[in-house]
Amino acid sequence: MIEVTEQNAHKYHRYMWRWLARNVGYAKRDWPGWREIKNSNSHCFACMLADKRAGEQNIGNDGGFAHCSVCPITEWRENVTDGRRNSEPACRVCNSAFEKWETVWDDDEESRLATVISEMEWE
Repeated sequence: MIEVTEQNAHKYHRYMWRWLARNVGYAKRDWPGWREIKNSNSHCFACMLADKRAGEQNIGNDGGFAHCSVCPITEWRENVTDGRRNSEPACRVCNSAFEKWETVWDDDEESRLATVISEMEWE
């Protein structure tokens, strides 16, 4: 079983989202790579890394949603530090690409959004 680390989380994030861009209609949990990777219930490498960072930095819960304040995806983390009060996880606010991807019905748009998510800036 492969452990998610600071060094490999971004790589696996890109693999999964690029796969989703090519395999429209599938959910994150359907990505074949999960067979080899120790998984969380979020099926999200950003969440997995944020949880790991929070544990290492002894950061408490972000009001019920993972650890969005240490999310490696810049745009989503900024949604937290910009005054958002955890009524939704950071990836699902402000009309984000992930929020749109979850609800889109058009195959081409779903593929495009998955590609956008695969290329989001990480820190």
